Amino acid sequence: MNELRDLADIMPSSRVSRTRLPDQTGVVLDIVGLNVMSLNETGQFVVEQLARGLAAEDEMVRRMVAEFKVDELTARRDLGEFVVRLRELLPPRR
Repeated sequence: MNELRDLADIMPSSRVSRTRLPDQTGVVLDIVGLNVMSLNETGQFVVEQLARGLAAEDEMVRRMVAEFKVDELTARRDLGEFVVRLRELLPPRR
């Protein structure tokens, strides 16, 4: 999933503002495109992992399984769907 590498490169940049809320959810703001996305706990977890540079799909899935006590198939499916939505928020800049 090369999308994870691209998103891991974007997350810590000045293009993105990330905020964790007290209830463990969060918000991501694309400063350039002025787009915003509300995150549930899982989305916030994935965004934080990406911001730390984690871009390996298998490792991300492993961490999601451990953190949220879901099966691997569910974690992989949810990660794939979330990456599509996050990519819509943060399309590559040319």
